[in-house]
Amino acid sequence: TYSMNLNNSNGPLADLKVRQALQHAIDREAISQSILYGKCAPSVQAAPEGYITHSEDLGPDYFEYDPERARELLAEAGYPDGFAFETIVNNIPIYVSIAEVLQAQFAEVGVELSIRQVPSTDIVDIHNVRKLSDASVTLGIPVADPAQGARAYWTAAGNRNPGGQTTPEIEELVAQVSSETDEKALEEQWNALTE
Repeated sequence: TYSMNLNNSNGPLADLKVRQALQHAIDREAISQSILYGKCAPSVQAAPEGYITHSEDLGPDYFEYDPERARELLAEAGYPDGFAFETIVNNIPIYVSIAEVLQAQFAEVGVELSIRQVPSTDIVDIHNVRKLSDASVTLGIPVADPAQGARAYWTAAGNRNPGGQTTPEIEELVAQVSSETDEKALEEQWNALTE
């Protein structure tokens, strides 16, 4: 899954409405068709269909492409004229292309995205360890133990959560999916956590 991972610990990205606005500013279908030759299904979640962490309730239109709604949310968050932020990106053409399309789509709603290309080996250090970037455009691959990914991305101590933002509900659900053995209960917990 290609994604933009945000450091939501400060500035405009700390505001939920801003993050929702960015979601509505993305035309995932255009990215799929123009850059990925239609071979990558648009999605608002990290896991593909058939994987335990995928929620059927969060279809590709959950955050439908709606620039007007994005502008409304930005205004509600106190950024009617938009804001600027930077993303780091692997200096590999496919990642750069995705970042450039995001840059153009965000510009349509008044958000200025600057792109800094870095070697792929530096992404984790810059974004996750030293927390020196607002965002990173990366590729995520589901792992055999999805709870490992949940702990990394969604808990306060997660090494892929540079802002450390979480909620007590998320922390509790991550703990549950990390130890649950009942398949039905696990599926329900994953649906709640993904949502």
